[in-house]
Amino acid sequence: MSRRSNLILVVFALLLALLSTFVILKQLSSWKNQHTGERKVSVVTVVKAVAAHQLVDSSDVAMHTVPASAVEPGAQSSLEQVVGHYAATGWFPGQQVIAQMLVANSQRAAFPLTVPTGLRAFTIADDSVTGVDHLISAGDFVDVLVTYSDKKDGGPIAATLLQDIKVLNVDQSPAANPNVATVNSTNAQSSVNTSVDTVTLAVTPKQAEALDYAIAFGRVHLALRSPHDSVVTSETPVTPGADALSVK
Repeated sequence: MSRRSNLILVVFALLLALLSTFVILKQLSSWKNQHTGERKVSVVTVVKAVAAHQLVDSSDVAMHTVPASAVEPGAQSSLEQVVGHYAATGWFPGQQVIAQMLVANSQRAAFPLTVPTGLRAFTIADDSVTGVDHLISAGDFVDVLVTYSDKKDGGPIAATLLQDIKVLNVDQSPAANPNVATVNSTNAQSSVNTSVDTVTLAVTPKQAEALDYAIAFGRVHLALRSPHDSVVTSETPVTPGADALSVK
């Protein structure tokens, strides 16, 4: 056999040895991954910045595969758990979405964004006695009436305190405390548990002060306005006797 033939055999043997080594190493790596628990897991990951209280869109997140050891506690494993919910805090790209980053009650999460600039959100309790029962919804406009005692003779006086006030939010949650059902004041005598709604109004800082005073020292009522009526009128307070009977 010639020298050239021997060289070819040596080169072939080396190539075969390298190929065998590569196959063996690959098999060892696969065996290691299977037996050391370093499996891959799909989690929801942020792909673009999301502001706090923002509705999460399908373009904001995506499914990414990461090693099991890198999965954060509470990481969400499907897009359905995230898309359509609101972000509790600001999100940044590359972040895994965990349960604490989401708000289940989307209405509460989005609520701060609905307060108009320059106004304040003021929440009062509303029930069938002090309002119009369950007819008020977010987006409606109401008048706020107050009944209080005259400082001079102690007689009752009813007056329109605020007009054409926008309702920001209505939360129909049962309340166990019977006195919460009284936006009234200190004169509440009820001792029966009732279901109470909270109605949040958009008011100016000055209106908030007047409303707070009325709740503390009088009894507040809400009157639902027509959506086609935004006229603010000048009303005279109603007092007992002929005044109350002559109102038109």
